[in-house]
Amino acid sequence: MRSGVRALCAIVSLLPVMATAQRTVQPAPAFVAWAKANAVPMRSVDEPYAEADYEFLRPLVGRARVLSLGEMIHMAHEPLHFRNQVIKYAVTRLGFTAVAIESGFTEGNIIDRYIQGGPGDIDTVLRVGFTSGFNRLPEERELVAWMREYNTGATRKVRFYGLDVPGDVGPLYSGAPLTLTQTLEYLERVAPTEGAVLRRRLEPLLARFSGARYRELSDTERRELRSAVDQLTADLRRTSVPRTGLAADEQARAVRTAWNAQQLLTSIALRTADGGEGSGNPRGRTWAAIRLRDSVMFENARWALDREGRGGKLIVFAHNGHSMNVPMVFPAMGPPMVMMGQRLRAHYGKDVFVVGTATGTYEGLGTVAHDMSLFEVALANVGLGNYAIDLRTGDSTPAVAAMLRSTWLTRIHAFMQPFVPRDVADVFVVFDKVTRSRLLDAPPAR
Repeated sequence: MRSGVRALCAIVSLLPVMATAQRTVQPAPAFVAWAKANAVPMRSVDEPYAEADYEFLRPLVGRARVLSLGEMIHMAHEPLHFRNQVIKYAVTRLGFTAVAIESGFTEGNIIDRYIQGGPGDIDTVLRVGFTSGFNRLPEERELVAWMREYNTGATRKVRFYGLDVPGDVGPLYSGAPLTLTQTLEYLERVAPTEGAVLRRRLEPLLARFSGARYRELSDTERRELRSAVDQLTADLRRTSVPRTGLAADEQARAVRTAWNAQQLLTSIALRTADGGEGSGNPRGRTWAAIRLRDSVMFENARWALDREGRGGKLIVFAHNGHSMNVPMVFPAMGPPMVMMGQRLRAHYGKDVFVVGTATGTYEGLGTVAHDMSLFEVALANVGLGNYAIDLRTGDSTPAVAAMLRSTWLTRIHAFMQPFVPRDVADVFVVFDKVTRSRLLDAPPAR
């Protein structure tokens, strides 16, 4: 088993070179014929929204309770705008009740409070409600504005959830203290005595609850921080609230936020033990923190769908690498990493419908985006422009079925990954090109 992993990692390390060398390879005639016979042509996503453009999703999604949408690269306009259009259609016509995206869980509570009709202005909410630079994307602003407007007249209001570990992903975790202050403020309202005790314990440590400053804590202070965060979670779970309504939802989110604080603290501690980002040791603790992330994203998605209750349906949006049913292979990391999409498929089975995205051309998105995957090349070189293709239709053509069940390459971030198309997604949406999103003005530092 270990020798097989080493061999796979050795192959993967060569894949960027292989992909660059074969970018001009044309797909087999049978592949082209299949795609042209089964593709659903799509207009530009920038055309005015029309329900008819997305009706093709109704028979495909069917009764699935989770619609998992992927983007092939972050900060690109077309997949984000497509996502917004699909969310609009899925909520208004397919009965989906909630949206969960690759952004901090704690910060997502701020977005949800706003779209439920809470106070505040959208620009401030956007600035503090998304992590990892996503708060600078106009497409996120459009999504939040639409959800708030929709909820003003909806019988069942759409909910919003963040999936990710709270705070900005990476070594700084600049938003980390918010995860504790949110929960502390709630506990102080519902259990003032317990809240006051924990406030005194946590306040001296809050400023150093971040990747940048955690190493300033002594061993004693680290143990105290862990103990206080665990106590916060326990106290919140003991609070008594009504079983239904806004009070119950607020309490459930507070408990879940405290749980996310525990995961965040674990992640920061692991990364700090390794000396920060960049450890090349496959058994290093930084890699354990990276592996923890997709586990947290899955658990938050599962929790969100459980919270939706009877008739609830969840739209999940993240990078293809997180949302598709595919493992991640980093040459330095050892065994393949189990991603959120794999966990969703294993847990929900046919109740998950997966949409991956691909393109033939990247514009303004950095040099790594110019090394397209061989699967993207095959889809783009069919010559249909923007289209959607149901991979399941290839099962009836033996030659195509064999192609879709063989190992191809796809680019996920800076690495080329081996994957079997028929396993990783149900449908691929292909854009003739993707362009960099027009970023909003940089938000003030938090």
